[in-house]
Amino acid sequence: MNTTTYTVSATPSPFGGTKTKSQSITGTNNVTFDLGGLSAYDSYVGGNYRVNKVVVDFDDGEELVINRPLSATGIPTLSADTFTHIIESDFTDLAKRHVYFTLYRDDQEVDVIDLKFTVYKAPIEKYDNVNLLKTDYFSDDNNDEKLLLTFINKNPEVLGLSLLDKTFPSLPPPDNTSSFNTMICLPSTSVE
Repeated sequence: MNTTTYTVSATPSPFGGTKTKSQSITGTNNVTFDLGGLSAYDSYVGGNYRVNKVVVDFDDGEELVINRPLSATGIPTLSADTFTHIIESDFTDLAKRHVYFTLYRDDQEVDVIDLKFTVYKAPIEKYDNVNLLKTDYFSDDNNDEKLLLTFINKNPEVLGLSLLDKTFPSLPPPDNTSSFNTMICLPSTSVE
């Protein structure tokens, strides 16, 4: 598993709003999010309105709430706030994963930072311990015989499919007097 650090940076708008950021990663990553780039105040002249709560929503259903200390005199920076989360890759290339940072201020305005991760598949040399998990034999609508092989990989954990067409080439009858064996090769189609 890869490790990555992402510094979330933005200054809240005076009247709230949405900012979109993007980042590309390869394979499954344990991402450390550093909130040190976020301003603790809005961008209005003087920055009077404080960010007093940050809610982080991950598209896998998890949520993290960071409550900020309330004070009449000031509010500390967000530079000490870090956390980690695993961003999973998918069996398809170019998977999109979103992390939403919702910043609540004491003037009731809300800012949202939409961080979009584009997750590329890991290169083939990253895979190890590929095991055959299951085989299925079936006929399709045209009565063509098919063999579906299901593979699983341990690290990173990925499921793979291979569909084999079980149509044998026309071969002459075996020559029992020959010392050579006839080998049958099946064409393979990779399904992702």
